Amino acid sequence: MIGFLENKLMSENDNTKEKQTVTFNYLKSSFHRGVHVDGCFGGITPKGFIHMALFTERRPIPQVTVNEMEEAGDGIIKLGPEIREKREQQKGIIRECEVSLYIDPETAKLIRDWLTTKINDYDSLDALGEES
Repeated sequence: MIGFLENKLMSENDNTKEKQTVTFNYLKSSFHRGVHVDGCFGGITPKGFIHMALFTERRPIPQVTVNEMEEAGDGIIKLGPEIREKREQQKGIIRECEVSLYIDPETAKLIRDWLTTKINDYDSLDALGEES
């Protein structure tokens, strides 16, 4: 889309010295949410898009726990400690894929350049904080 706008603006600007502008309005869809990202995994799709699944990493949570029951007096029973040997859960680290992105190569290059700029901005802030 940007390439189309650039070509259109260049042809319109040939006979004028006025700079053309375009305004972008950002709206959040009803599905918008913030997502923490620890990494990504993916590859190239059969149609030539870049597939990138973004994931978060965490330890597994139990599927099943078993606790003892204890008398608290007056016929009241309360929850006692967990019997750890009866806990059922996966082993290892969980990589939970939050969202998959399908990006055409030109857009991927724009995102790469944007990320490089943000990383450079971050590095500049970091350098300002260091003592010399």
